[in-house]
Amino acid sequence: MYSGVRDVARSLGLRAPVACVDGSYIVDCSRDEPLLRVSIDHEIAVKAVALLARFELAAFLFFDDWLLHDHAGAAFLSYVAGWSPRARLVQSVSRTLSDEADTETMGLVAVGDPRAIVPAAQQIRSLGGDAIQVDAFAVSTRPSGASWALLVRAAGVSKGTAVKWLARHYGLSLAEVVAVGDWVNDIPMMRAVGRSFAMAQSPTLVKAAATDELEADCYQGGGLAEAAARCGLL
Repeated sequence: MYSGVRDVARSLGLRAPVACVDGSYIVDCSRDEPLLRVSIDHEIAVKAVALLARFELAAFLFFDDWLLHDHAGAAFLSYVAGWSPRARLVQSVSRTLSDEADTETMGLVAVGDPRAIVPAAQQIRSLGGDAIQVDAFAVSTRPSGASWALLVRAAGVSKGTAVKWLARHYGLSLAEVVAVGDWVNDIPMMRAVGRSFAMAQSPTLVKAAATDELEADCYQGGGLAEAAARCGLL
């Protein structure tokens, strides 16, 4: 989320567009001005949150650049807060979403046991059709056995569409762009650009999508520096 990267961008002195929420939100960080916002259809979001409640899954909303959750999500906040420190506790996620029809929801996250996450993801795909994209994936062990996550976003956006937008903004060809990533949501970006680097701890399918593999990993750091050096930028 933009609220999760804003302080980093400012500390680096960046005064440029920043792509967030897997390409759903692009913001000019020099003015905090949204340049692109692709949200989930409100009716679909309301139905998806109600479905998560039936599966007894904690729901989190990427809601107007806030991360909204209710008491059911408190135990999992340490994981989801990685997207943004700007979290807000509400009495009910479902009621808040229903009452705020004019506010745009750019993402919906649930965490929990795969025995609930997987069927919930399947049903949300069915109710949203071609209007949304739904991903369910394993994460590291979390409180109360919450080892899987579910992520819902609007269809038609990805890190691939984001990097294309940024290339047009700067007047670059995609062949001139270098990308670094480590997870499955980085694959569209890696396939879009001229050269891409997968960090050492990346899953096999991510490494297969990249043109190069880094020696650096997320534990030791240095991935951007290594990629820049290998491209002759340092």
